[in-house]
Amino acid sequence: QQEVLFMNRAVNHFAKNDSFEESSFLNEVMENPELIPEFKHYKTEKGPKFSIEDVSNFDIANKAVSDARKKIKNVINLDTNIQIKMDFINPESAEKFVEKGWDEERQMYYYLVYFNKEQKS
Repeated sequence: QQEVLFMNRAVNHFAKNDSFEESSFLNEVMENPELIPEFKHYKTEKGPKFSIEDVSNFDIANKAVSDARKKIKNVINLDTNIQIKMDFINPESAEKFVEKGWDEERQMYYYLVYFNKEQKS
């Protein structure tokens, strides 16, 4: 769930900005500041592999953001053969209405979803 939410926050950041500025991105997208050094390390490790130089600031192409939105992982596949599809029209919904927890009795993780009524498709 955290990976899906991070990717969604990142894509939303790109969608609402015309240019990328690393510190702004990190402040808005990284909920856990302890992960910022890991992000910077990943960037310096992987940059040369993909022939990418400094990417601290660059212009954002709206078409690329739209294409990325279509490819973003929005499905959580569970080992119990259950899939949870997250629709990110309103990304705050996932953070407000979906909780991940641990059940001591079953020794399993669970997702708890809050809602008022089911919508028929």
